[in-house]
Amino acid sequence: MDAKFDRRFQSFCNSLDALAEARERDLTDSFVLSGTSAKFSITFDLSWKVMKDILVQYYAITGFVTGSQGMFCVKHLRQT
Repeated sequence: MDAKFDRRFQSFCNSLDALAEARERDLTDSFVLSGTSAKFSITFDLSWKVMKDILVQYYAITGFVTGSQGMFCVKHLRQT
């Protein structure tokens, strides 16, 4: 993999660690809940990009559905 992947993967790991900290916070506080929700969204987006990088680099899979990864998940769940 290249330097771009390394940076993206490190960002994902950092984001995941920050999201894990939410378990130690008071989730009844709306401010904390809002921040946790935003951090989840960022972590989800980074995980999608890291997974896509791996699929392209290692498995040469390039036929991805265009659009939001969230919509892909919703469509897939509706089909199963």
